Amino acid sequence: MRDIKFRVWDKINKEFSNHTNRDPFMDLSMGDIFYWERRQNEDGVYEGDIILKDENKNRFVLQQYTGLKDSSGKEIYEGDILKWEYPEEFLNLVTVRWTNEEEDYDGWVTTNLIGQGGECKIIGNIFEKPMIS
Repeated sequence: MRDIKFRVWDKINKEFSNHTNRDPFMDLSMGDIFYWERRQNEDGVYEGDIILKDENKNRFVLQQYTGLKDSSGKEIYEGDILKWEYPEEFLNLVTVRWTNEEEDYDGWVTTNLIGQGGECKIIGNIFEKPMIS
C-alpha cells in the first residue's frame, strides 16, 4: 500500500509549503484548507497568529503523491515534469496527472504508465517551471 501524501502550492506566495508548523492544513471531512497568518500592529510589531480559511478555495493547490519515485529516488507528485525515456530510444518531457486512462496524447503521462519502466527524472513542476510543461 502506498503512502497517502500531499504537497501544497501557495498561489500568493508562489511556493510549496515548507513543512513547518505554520503550513496550510486540511479538514478532510469538509475539504477545506486553513492557513496561518501573522498579525502585526501599525508599528510592525508582531501581535500573534490567526487561522484563516481559504474561503474561495483558490489560494492553494493540492498535489497528491503517486507512490512512485524517479530514478534518483525523489517522490513523484501530480504536476511534476519528468524527463522520461520509455521506450529507451524515445525521450519525452511529460507532466504527471491522475487519470484512469491508459493513453497519453497531450504530453501528459498517466500514473499508470510511469510504473511500466524506463528511466525518469523530475526536472521541475508546473508551477516553478511552467515554460517546460
